[in-house]
Order: sequence, then structure tokens, then C-alpha cells
Amino acid sequence: MRYHVQQVRKVEQNEVLALFHDVGAARLRGVVHAGARLEAELSALAETPTFFPEMDEQVAESLRAREARRLFRVRKMTPAAKEAVSRALGDATWEVDLRDVPPDRARIELIFRFVKKLAEAGARHFHVLPMRGETGGHTYCLVHATKSPAGYTR
Repeated sequence: MRYHVQQVRKVEQNEVLALFHDVGAARLRGVVHAGARLEAELSALAETPTFFPEMDEQVAESLRAREARRLFRVRKMTPAAKEAVSRALGDATWEVDLRDVPPDRARIELIFRFVKKLAEAGARHFHVLPMRGETGGHTYCLVHATKSPAGYTR
């Protein structure tokens, strides 16, 4: 049996069905915005009364070492995380805009910005379908965007 490949005419794009991994995008956003948490942990340790200051210093040193390892990983991952989210959203404005936004709100804002970019590309009708994993927790969204009212209703 032989298969023939036909050349497809170039036609205007009217709709898209995209898997937007908002949980992953929010996680990448967290990498980009990961600040040093060490000072808060050391302050809490210093404010706690103790009978064993030498043990507190060991705990503080352990915290410093853990934070150094975490920051090394964050710095290594940050450029790729910025690139991935910026590519999905079409620009890098999210980096400043979402810096102080809580993670759950950031996830919703990332979906909103993705849909907004589709609207800027000409889509007029949207369905955002949250998908759940085996445990029932939210995992990603399917986003259907179309220019056609018929595509929206079918």
C-alpha cells in the first residue's frame, strides 16, 4: 500500500487547542522569583531562647549550607525558566508584574495572560478546561481559542 502526501494549501489559522501547563508555569515563576529565605530562618533561630548556643551555631551553619545549595540550583535554572514562561506568554512583563503575587493567584494570572495573547492574535471565543490528575488535583488546562462563533459552540 502506498501513501501519497498532498501539499496542503496555506490557509488562515482560525482556532487552536493548547495544553497550558499552568502548574508548571507557576513553578517556573517560583524559580525566577525565589528570594533568599535564609535571613528569616536565622532571625527565628536567634530569637528563640536556648541553653545550647553551640548547637544553635551548628543549626545556623547547616541552614547556611542548605541555602547555598538551593541558591546554586535556582541560579542555574533561572534563565531557562524565564525563557520558557516568556515564550509561552509572548513577552517578559510577567517577571516584574508577578513578583509579589502568591503562587495560586500567579497560576491564574499566567492562564489569563496566555488567553490574552491568544486574543491579541485574533481569537474571540475561549474555553479554558481545567484538567485533573488521578488523585483529583489540578494538573493543567486545555485552552481552546477560536475566531469563529461556530467553532465555539460545536
